[in-house]
Amino acid sequence: MEHPEVFLIPVLMISDYYLTILCAFQKEKKYDEHFRIQHFELNCLWQKDIARKRLFNPRHLTLVLLVTAVMFCGVEYGDLPDSSLEMFLGLLTVIYGAIIGRHLLNLLYFRRLTRHPDDVSGQVTLSHQLMLRISCYQLLMVALPIAIIAVFSPSPFVFGGLCGLAAVMGVHGFWMWRHKTKRKPSRKVILVVILGLILVYVAVVFGLVLCSDVARRQEIAALPAFLHYEEKNSRVPELFGKARARVQDWDIEGAEAVYQEIVRLEPNSAAGYVGLGTCRFFQKDLDGAESHYRRALESHPRFAGSYIGLGAVALERNDYETAEEHYQNALDLDADPVATHWGLALAYEGLGNDTKALEHWRSAARCASNARIVRTANDRVAELQNRGPSK
Repeated sequence: MEHPEVFLIPVLMISDYYLTILCAFQKEKKYDEHFRIQHFELNCLWQKDIARKRLFNPRHLTLVLLVTAVMFCGVEYGDLPDSSLEMFLGLLTVIYGAIIGRHLLNLLYFRRLTRHPDDVSGQVTLSHQLMLRISCYQLLMVALPIAIIAVFSPSPFVFGGLCGLAAVMGVHGFWMWRHKTKRKPSRKVILVVILGLILVYVAVVFGLVLCSDVARRQEIAALPAFLHYEEKNSRVPELFGKARARVQDWDIEGAEAVYQEIVRLEPNSAAGYVGLGTCRFFQKDLDGAESHYRRALESHPRFAGSYIGLGAVALERNDYETAEEHYQNALDLDADPVATHWGLALAYEGLGNDTKALEHWRSAARCASNARIVRTANDRVAELQNRGPSK
């Protein structure tokens, strides 16, 4: 199985239920002498079961199995994208992580009261409304740092967790309204709940798009990393930095204009022509890209970036033999090992040589520092191994 982490979710769900049962037992020792509450369990679905301390709960186990089956089938048979999987894992993991953290806090609190009964005196009654608000405020304490992380280091996992917390806080609001009014929800309330769910869905989609865009920019940022050929004109290093920044911002046309300025100032700049080729490649102009890469080879026959570019063009044309030749030339010139091993792995896959493809996927994973690239390479290794032997 490629993603065993999906089995973390049922572990968290079962832990949540039985920690709640344990807390229900522990609170009876001293907590109930000082604090009177209507319901210890805030979720109305499980209040009766927790009050009765049911160790075996078929409804809960059915829910756990259903969630696990949906995630397992989505990963194994539904070809669920990694970003979507990370989003849903973040959503469920952060929700249950926050809830389990609260259970541990309660257990420590109950243990303190049991060991030091003089720490609290008297008796107070806490309304169910207050308990719901306290729970919501505790979730807010978790949501704030995660929101800060989402701003400065966005990822599908973080956005999923943030959306999950927002959804749970919204459910708390619904519980508070229902407990206060003592009546079933009206059409207006149902509409508000539906709109809230739609907003959460939009946030999830936005998070997926944003995170995939961030990942794409990180990968693109690595592509021009070989453009470090020293030039004579003092303006050229600054222009290279500007061009790479525009590529990272996906302003390909703007980057192309800067690379054109570079080759105007340095007509024999191999790195400048490779940059132009890369821009044309991103714009799906394979003939134009090839022309610039070959012009770079004319200026500097041992410039490895030219071979990497030509290999990428050959892969796009499904010309795997030519791609293998170019990437091998780049590897012989000690080019970027991740790009060359990655290209060779794809070329050998296209040629049907899974043995050599496996070798280069493993090399790409060993050389890469980007977690996404490492994971993708390892996924390809697992898939090829499961496919069976080849030539």
